[in-house]
Amino acid sequence: RILKHAGALETAADVLEEGRTLDLADKWINSKSAKFQLRAGRIKKGEDIVALFTKHEGDSRGYLMDMQCMWFEIEAGMAYMRQDDLGMALKFFKSVEKHFDDFEQDQLDFHTYCLRKFTMRSYVGMLRLIERVRGDRFFAAAAHG
Repeated sequence: RILKHAGALETAADVLEEGRTLDLADKWINSKSAKFQLRAGRIKKGEDIVALFTKHEGDSRGYLMDMQCMWFEIEAGMAYMRQDDLGMALKFFKSVEKHFDDFEQDQLDFHTYCLRKFTMRSYVGMLRLIERVRGDRFFAAAAHG
């Protein structure tokens, strides 16, 4: 964290990678290392680290999009933006927007379920959630891209 705040992103990524190799089963440090690799501009290395703990068959990027892993999509989009690859950056940011569109579509099925089962507390909670879903920090980060 100190190296990150000092602006030494590549050194911070290297230190995290060294720590990650000490415990390969720790998903938290794996995800932190992947995030720092992306911030250091090492997109391929970050994707490879994330692929270590995904259940995919060849395409970890597609799996992460299916699992709605928004932190990865935002970090990858920002990394591509820093490399002036705006097409790829937009692709990742649009996938985050698609997740929120899916949330709104899923609520339509929930309306009929709640009314049929008379679960009004869940229904009211869902209505309150959907009112502020586009104010989520992940949506804001992808929108500001």
